[in-house]
Amino acid sequence: MPIVRSLTGETVKVDDIKFHRHDKIVSLEVSRTPIVDETGKINYAIATFQDITDRKQAEKVLADYNRTLEQQVSDRTLELQREIIEGQPAEDAAQEANRAKSTFLANMSHELRTPLNAILGFSQLLNRSSNLLQEQQEHLSIITRSGEHLLGLINQVLDLSKIEAGRATLNQTNFDLHRLLDDIENMFQLPAQNKGLQLLVERMSDVPQYVRTDEIKLPQILINLLYNAIKFTSEGGIYVNIKTQNFAQVIGFKIEDTGEEIDVSKLHKIFEAFVQTKTRK
Repeated sequence: MPIVRSLTGETVKVDDIKFHRHDKIVSLEVSRTPIVDETGKINYAIATFQDITDRKQAEKVLADYNRTLEQQVSDRTLELQREIIEGQPAEDAAQEANRAKSTFLANMSHELRTPLNAILGFSQLLNRSSNLLQEQQEHLSIITRSGEHLLGLINQVLDLSKIEAGRATLNQTNFDLHRLLDDIENMFQLPAQNKGLQLLVERMSDVPQYVRTDEIKLPQILINLLYNAIKFTSEGGIYVNIKTQNFAQVIGFKIEDTGEEIDVSKLHKIFEAFVQTKTRK
């Protein structure tokens, strides 16, 4: 029991407590902290309660939409595979797949904005509370920054059609690179820890804090690479190195992991549309 654990000297926090109030289910986060006297003896434990109903609802909305999106992508992929098996020329099938992908993403971008804006709104409301602990404020900041980044990606999703037409452009702006790298590291620390992996990010001291490049595409590339590195690594860890090159005119990003390597014979295909190897995308 949590209260028993707190009386043994352990600070305990649980967030899976629910109760009914006025025909409404309320979710609570309960923290129990042992109180000791001047000799170090535990006299009693203090319990604090935090209403996290809004946070739990926001998490459920995001999880439901993620499952819906994954199912729709899976269904469409199966349809395309059946078309190819039934004899449609591979080139025509790939072109149709790209068109379908662009249409699908354009439609889904509008559907995803509504729940994501709700999640950002809830996190901003929660952040105004004066009862939050420092750790809770830090977690909310990660949720907010991650949501804002995802919203930026959704707003840029129509760029896929420009890429396929060869008209993609870089929207260069000045921004804080150090903060961007810290945000991405915080975003992936928990997924790495959940798999028992070590995520080490090493930024050389000569990497400038402020840079000018595309603030959307750079994190999109880094997030995709880190997502795959964690996904295809079962033990060990991921190492990220950022350093300047060519007399500080270029910044290099290197991501290494201890997962399985891509089959050398498949390397020439990794940038083709809808291609995936047995171990890695």
